[in-house]
Amino acid sequence: MPEIQVSRRFSASPELLFAAWIDPERLRRWFVPEPGGVLEDLCVEAELGGRLRFDWRLSDGRELHAHGVLDKLAQPWSLSMRLQLGGEALPLEGDEAGLPQIKIALRPETPQLTELTLTHHGISEDELAGFEDSWSFLLNALDKELSEAQADERDAFFKRVTRGNLHRSRFGGLWPDLRNAETLLEGKLECGLLAAKDEQLFRHWIEKGYVVLEGAVSHKTINRFMRDYDRIWDERNEELFVEYFQDGEVLFHPIEPRFRKEPHKILDFHGYSKAARQMICSRAIVSFLSKLFERPPMAFQSLLFLYGTEQEMHQDTAFVPVSSPLEFVGSWIALEDIQPGTGELQYYEGSHRLPEFLWEGRSRTMPKDNTVFTPFYEHVRDLPPTLGMDLRKFTPKKGDVLLWHADLVHGGAKNPQPNKTRKSFVTHWCPKDVDPEYSETLRWSGKLPAMNGAYYCHKRRG
Repeated sequence: MPEIQVSRRFSASPELLFAAWIDPERLRRWFVPEPGGVLEDLCVEAELGGRLRFDWRLSDGRELHAHGVLDKLAQPWSLSMRLQLGGEALPLEGDEAGLPQIKIALRPETPQLTELTLTHHGISEDELAGFEDSWSFLLNALDKELSEAQADERDAFFKRVTRGNLHRSRFGGLWPDLRNAETLLEGKLECGLLAAKDEQLFRHWIEKGYVVLEGAVSHKTINRFMRDYDRIWDERNEELFVEYFQDGEVLFHPIEPRFRKEPHKILDFHGYSKAARQMICSRAIVSFLSKLFERPPMAFQSLLFLYGTEQEMHQDTAFVPVSSPLEFVGSWIALEDIQPGTGELQYYEGSHRLPEFLWEGRSRTMPKDNTVFTPFYEHVRDLPPTLGMDLRKFTPKKGDVLLWHADLVHGGAKNPQPNKTRKSFVTHWCPKDVDPEYSETLRWSGKLPAMNGAYYCHKRRG
């Protein structure tokens, strides 16, 4: 009785090649005897004496069935199956000893090159040509399946060893911005890098995007700073500027007594007042920022307010340019007890995880010559309530401090009561190795040591 014997080299290990003959899911992808056919159902008991059944639907709609048994299994070198074909569904049980036999022998030539020899016994002369064509087609399909399987395995390998960018944003961020932030927090606690008292603060930061440090700055320190504030009005400093509004326009001018009773904010007072640096660099603030940044914090901008601003809801990443836009934190120190109706600071909890708004489709920070603001303000105004985020108003006691994520949506409450103050000091922070954009384009102080391990820098105006 004639037989078919075919040898073929495959770029695969014997183990991978062997698995392709006994893994049902792998067999579904290649073990179809002609183009356009489908292996609709199969049963493979991958053990010595295990039963086999294959049910195909061919391209012309006809059904083809086979049943048999695995009568040799020497993984990963050889296997043998006895298999009977027929046009009708065949029983799984039966006497397979007299069925045609298909032997597969594998011989490795290199770790990733294996010679396969297939021998098909027990076929008739009439069947010979048809089986030769079928085996040629099947071995080509097997070769394709092995290539795809190796590609899948390679992808799986690289996925195991390449975690990719774990930050939620392609612009990076701090460790709480990583997708595994909770795991990192647990690890920092276990390794003693964070104390037990830090745990609640950082869990709140990860989830809500801000923390409140109650009583972080002493009244004595604030009072000393306010005496400095009172003195500056009589000490004309050409480098210390106020920002104010006139006829709807934002203007800047060296500080003068005439501005004291007008709505204004003083810019970068921390660069000229040691008392301001002592206040913003309180131990509680620097301690939290150092653990958040994992390196020394640097105050690079400050704003002193006496009154509420009614500022539109916004994210600081849009307007405060630094070299790493999400490695940036704001701090807000209450210089007095803040009362309702004073234009309180308000913010949406959890809004640091909003979908990102990109300026011109590529930046978190607005170009200086931009004149189109509406899409941004609509984004930060409309999305948080749509996503069920709670709006909070900050009414702290004197000395309390709010620290917030660069992407937390915040602003000033509207319609403050006339002549009611909301004295506060805002500082923008980044790690010492991150650079404010002005360091590349303007005169500035350079990076200077402050206290408690913090640094500071500021623009030089005038």
